[in-house]
Amino acid sequence: VLTGLGSGMCYKFQPLFLWKEVGLSPIATNAIMASFQLAAAVGQILITRLAHRVGGPAAAIMFRAGGIGGLAVVIFCRQRAVVVSALLVRGALMNAIDGLTKAILNEHISEAHRARWNIFSLLSATGWSCSAFAGGALADSIGYRERDASGFEPASPSEAS
Repeated sequence: VLTGLGSGMCYKFQPLFLWKEVGLSPIATNAIMASFQLAAAVGQILITRLAHRVGGPAAAIMFRAGGIGGLAVVIFCRQRAVVVSALLVRGALMNAIDGLTKAILNEHISEAHRARWNIFSLLSATGWSCSAFAGGALADSIGYRERDASGFEPASPSEAS
């Protein structure tokens, strides 16, 4: 639920971030946004292979940690190519997890109780959309990178070089 809320604050504003903060053209921004779906597909292939080697929960944790690391790179780095690459890798890692976590839950929850667990998914999706409102307010008041840092002070452009 927490990552869903954080994602809602960030993901819906990525096109604006790429345009205003990174300085990409609208065409380049939309090409990158379209690439997220391809990156997620690659991520799902990779997480499936990793889950066979280390187990599903460990693979999910590793991908989640990698996605959080990718967000840190986006926040603190000012080099365009690195930021765009980190966004794509982060998107691949974070978006690949959902199918695996649902499969893990289905393995451990009886069919009679699955509807209850699906309610949590619905609440998470609703929170994701509602948190976009908060993300927009934060971006307007403090900026995109600062909002994504969730309280961490980003490096100045001279420190990031």
